[in-house]
Amino acid sequence: MNKHDNQLRLRILMTTGVAILLIFLIAIFSYHIRESLEKELQSTLQDVSKQNDIVITDEIDSRFKVLLSISNNIKDFSGNPDELTEHLQAFVKVYGLKRMGFIGADGIAHTTDGYTKDLSGREFYIRGMQGLSSITNVMTDSIGNSNDPINVLSVPFYNADGDSVQGVLFATYRTASFEELLTVTSFEENGYSCIIKSDGTIIASSPDAPIHSTENLFELLYSRNANDAEIETLKNGLSEARTLTGKFSLHDTFYYNAAPLDFQGITENWYTITIVPEQFLTQRLVPTTQIVNMIFLILASITIISLIYYIYSFNSKKEALWKLAYIDSLTGGPNYAAFKQFSEKVKANFCYIIAMDINEFKIINNICGVDAGDEVIRSIWQIISHNIRPEELAAHVSADRFVMLLSEDSREILIQRILNLTSEIEAISSTLNVPNVLPAFGIYPVDSLDKIEKCYSHAVQAKHLIKGRHDKNYAFYEDVDYQRLIEEKEMEDQFESALHEHQFEIWYQPKFGTDSFSIVGAEALVRWRKKDGTLYSPGRFIPLFEKTGMIPALDEYIFREVCRQQKEWECAGRKMLPVSVNISRASLYFVNIVERYKSILDEYDLNPKYVQLEITESATIDNSEISSLVAQFHEAGFHLLLDDFGNGYSSLSSLNTINFDTLKLDKSLIDYIGDESGEKLLYHVTKLAQSLGLYTTAEGVETKEQVDFVKALGCTDIQGFYFSKPLPRAEYEKYLDA
Repeated sequence: MNKHDNQLRLRILMTTGVAILLIFLIAIFSYHIRESLEKELQSTLQDVSKQNDIVITDEIDSRFKVLLSISNNIKDFSGNPDELTEHLQAFVKVYGLKRMGFIGADGIAHTTDGYTKDLSGREFYIRGMQGLSSITNVMTDSIGNSNDPINVLSVPFYNADGDSVQGVLFATYRTASFEELLTVTSFEENGYSCIIKSDGTIIASSPDAPIHSTENLFELLYSRNANDAEIETLKNGLSEARTLTGKFSLHDTFYYNAAPLDFQGITENWYTITIVPEQFLTQRLVPTTQIVNMIFLILASITIISLIYYIYSFNSKKEALWKLAYIDSLTGGPNYAAFKQFSEKVKANFCYIIAMDINEFKIINNICGVDAGDEVIRSIWQIISHNIRPEELAAHVSADRFVMLLSEDSREILIQRILNLTSEIEAISSTLNVPNVLPAFGIYPVDSLDKIEKCYSHAVQAKHLIKGRHDKNYAFYEDVDYQRLIEEKEMEDQFESALHEHQFEIWYQPKFGTDSFSIVGAEALVRWRKKDGTLYSPGRFIPLFEKTGMIPALDEYIFREVCRQQKEWECAGRKMLPVSVNISRASLYFVNIVERYKSILDEYDLNPKYVQLEITESATIDNSEISSLVAQFHEAGFHLLLDDFGNGYSSLSSLNTINFDTLKLDKSLIDYIGDESGEKLLYHVTKLAQSLGLYTTAEGVETKEQVDFVKALGCTDIQGFYFSKPLPRAEYEKYLDA
């Protein structure tokens, strides 16, 4: 064998060795690339499934909260069913429901779209009469002719004593709405999501899914000869109500992630499950396989180039997957999953997590349409992204909710940035010709971002402090008073028993005539005397009961107690003076409010002139039906007082368009006395009221100077600490006996 043959053999061996090494290296790289892509795919599945969980749970919980709030206001309802269904119409429109209705103890349903039907045999009605809230599985709409697939959410409503279920309030929710919520573009439209029961029944699925409502996933898998062990793993996971990630094999392999939904009213476990075919993964490996074949043909000479290409290809595919998982489809910016991931890499020593949403955003969608609402969201994102520095973060969470991470050393500068953002966002209203776009910000200062979801939750808590306010649109987490939250929870829990045990005491603040400064009446105020003797002022519980929907029950309690006491004084032969009772704005929306109050008067056989009603000015602005209500109260014989006039936004036109009997000048106007401009304002407001034939009461009078001024103005009577603070019954009776 000559030298040439030896060299040829060596080259062949070297070439073979290089080829084998290349194949080995390529196999290793291919394996790791596939493994990494598979892990990324599973991680993305988890994120998409979790976002679906949040969206579905929030949607259902918000509907239940609406039903519970309404049910609290229809206790002892015995009026015309048409009036109640008409009252429910507004909620159907605002919350995008198909219909609402109520079922009485006779099992007959009355709906907002005019149907009456016996539903006594329905499970949700039976559960409701047992005091249980529920949401049904998918069913065919048996009311009307649509045959739409629907889910029914229901809650019981009780009598006034709260000890007996008198009916069931329900809302018909289009199953198609679940499908719309599941319409999340993922994995280049290869993936799809479903809501599924633990027995495998499909509740709802995204429109592009190959499986549909009422089909059974397990039966489908068995019918297509899927691997029995994989099916059992999925079934066991669902039966145990736990989150699981796995795959099953049909003609192809499919990856899935299933997570349980957690909300009230569910009778058996529901899950969201997101599925993506392995084909999505293999499609991304095709270019890699082609490169491997090419590299194998040219052997070792391009090994280094091939390795570089593999690394580049791997990074590109990873980036593509990242975009699919972490880019918001509406704004084109980061979503909440991306925000969480990137927040872990922020190096700032101190920063702020800010939760933001838009007050009453549903109004924009309802009035202008969803497309206009989406355009508002995109415009808001453009403003936020332009105001974010390179080292800061922001993302669109869902709907009208956004989250930001801002790094500022100075709280004053941070507040100024928020005010600047507010100004730019509010300008969207005129730019896009939509109703007011009013942002609300909750701020949580952090020095560690280890638990970003907890930080965001704290920011959301802070935001709730100022939701709906017009004087301020931001709040810090430190403003959250946890001791107060605990106290409020206790007050909520004790409210019903406090009513039954008459722990709410009626106090009286006398009113004095300006002619002789003798007592001419009083305003009824409330105090809560706990069992241990502690006395709570109304400022500690009235705002809470207004927020929780309990205030109408307290209003009626106070009115009834005043009527009872007035009748007792009348029977005892005491001097009879009118006592005015406050009605909250929430009570004015209550069904048959005038008839209810008139029936209480009749129950005590009391002349309505002895029990007057006070309505705050802000309630007249918010309630479009106020003129009609005032007319009905007058027809029932009540004397009506417009309370707190001049406190905040005031409308002089309301004095002429709404027929009140007495105008109560708020303390904020009385405090102008001593200021020339303020006195002119008070003078002209008073004279305008008098020219319209209104009596005038000066509230919050505390000094001799104020007494003299309002007397000179010709005010009818005076109320304030100058003459008397609010008095318990025994002390007030001394005035009646004088």
